[in-house]
Amino acid sequence: PGAEHELAAGGGLAFSLLPALLYGPDHPFGHPPTGAPATVASLTIDDVRTHHARIFGPQRSALVATGDVVLEEVIAMAQRSFSDWTAPNAVAPETIPPVAAPEGRVHVADFPGTPQTLILVGKPIFERGHPDEIPLTVANEAFGGSFSSRLNMNLREDKGYSYGAQSQVAFRRGVGAFVAYAAVQREHTGASLREIASEVRALRDSDFRVEEIDLAREGLVRSLTGEFQTSGAVAAAATGLFVYDLPLDYYVTLGPRLQAVKPTEASAAARQHLGSDTLTVLLVGDLEAIRGQLEDVGFGPIVPVEAPKPGG
Repeated sequence: PGAEHELAAGGGLAFSLLPALLYGPDHPFGHPPTGAPATVASLTIDDVRTHHARIFGPQRSALVATGDVVLEEVIAMAQRSFSDWTAPNAVAPETIPPVAAPEGRVHVADFPGTPQTLILVGKPIFERGHPDEIPLTVANEAFGGSFSSRLNMNLREDKGYSYGAQSQVAFRRGVGAFVAYAAVQREHTGASLREIASEVRALRDSDFRVEEIDLAREGLVRSLTGEFQTSGAVAAAATGLFVYDLPLDYYVTLGPRLQAVKPTEASAAARQHLGSDTLTVLLVGDLEAIRGQLEDVGFGPIVPVEAPKPGG
């Protein structure tokens, strides 16, 4: 059901197709997190048991508890529940391999008759915990992470091609990703791609303005309080410390570290990691209606992508 639900909307479809294009179909991250419908449908209970025995074990697990609890009580409950847990067949986490640079292609999932085109433009970047993680987070906020960002001001406010354009940086174990995306009127698909390319080139060729970085830092710091409003959110953040081997004071120091990013540091991080001429492009839309707009956008040849069908 989860995999089929993703394919019900163009956005879910696009983000289910993107991992294989960014990382390669054989990479550990080269598939949608919920799996392909056909693969999920074929799984058996024996497959699940085998996977559980191979992946889950006390030597690579952490217990996170949040709420009105006392540490000593949690430890006692954990000992009662897990003291005899063994997993002799569990293996160590696999090393995440590097990803080759994008070849420069315009991948199109054809949806005839669709009045809009969903555009995704991305590239692999560095892993969680990299020294440039905080400067690049600030840079992305200024580029496409907020309403007042460059990308949204261009495609929505200036050109009127889209109701909203965004970008995000996702830092994971071994390798991360940068993705910019927007749903645009299909007659403006080519023009929108050219504007996105222009904004990415600007990251390479020029610096952020001081006021852009000031706004980005302030927005990111203000948003931190909203990320810890529930016990579940606190637990998720604590889990990330374990998964990504981050220091225990990571979130305590995150606000000051964001505030300390200089415009020159954000610009340098964006220039090095985002300002690329070679990006992976995925379009979900009416191929015949937009084909003529794609010939001179500068992202490479058109490659049709077959959209997976729910249940098959």
